[in-house]
Amino acid sequence: MSRPSRFWSKAEPRRGAPALRTDYGEGMAGARVEVLVQPFKENDPGPHVTAAVDALRSAGLDPDMGPFATTAQGELDTVVETVATMLQVAFANGATSVHLQVDLTDDA
Repeated sequence: MSRPSRFWSKAEPRRGAPALRTDYGEGMAGARVEVLVQPFKENDPGPHVTAAVDALRSAGLDPDMGPFATTAQGELDTVVETVATMLQVAFANGATSVHLQVDLTDDA
């Protein structure tokens, strides 16, 4: 019996997971992600926060660090793929919790 991976790889989807949907229709190719990385220290983002923001930036997104959360908007596929990387680097750099919301938008 093999040990479960800490993170699911793209090559091995989680057993029983639904297939990714790619037919979102015309005008629904964009997404907005909002993320709050804990622990939160006002005006002093730790390496766990900067790593998450850097992951968004590295994917070609333009993160906006607000007073309560960081937001970014882009193509749905890019946002979805980047969220996994963002979670991995945030936890690897000391995050204890990551709250996120992804909303479909009318444009990328």
